[in-house]
Amino acid sequence: PVLCSISAYPSTLYHQTVGLMVQLSLYFCALSTAKGMRLNMNIRDMIEGKKEWRAHVARVKALPQDYQIVYKEIQKYLYKVGPVELSDGIGILAGIVDLFEEGAASGKGVLEVTGQDVAAFCDDLIKDSKTYMDIYQESVRRKKDGNSD
Repeated sequence: PVLCSISAYPSTLYHQTVGLMVQLSLYFCALSTAKGMRLNMNIRDMIEGKKEWRAHVARVKALPQDYQIVYKEIQKYLYKVGPVELSDGIGILAGIVDLFEEGAASGKGVLEVTGQDVAAFCDDLIKDSKTYMDIYQESVRRKKDGNSD
């Protein structure tokens, strides 16, 4: 394992496959460095992740246009909020695509699936998820209490 030494936080995440993987790699590299962890991702894992992401993008592109627009906005929102589960692959995003595929197949409009308030829909999806802000606040609280890592 190689100790990651990059500490830059990306200000934007690109939605292109390569750009997204590079930006997310830098982001998680910065997080792991801050916590003193080592990255254990090998080339095979990166290739499999890229294949998985391409298949996911193809599924999104197969959705009706209104579903694609809402999906992209949800994706942007989730990247900003930063639930930790997003670092474990595309699980939550794939679940959204599953839901959207079912809705489209049954002839529903996208807002019939999500409801009129798409941000509230997103918040409800991740309400029990830990975010990177939660992790940071916990570490600050521990340091304040004298229980530093």
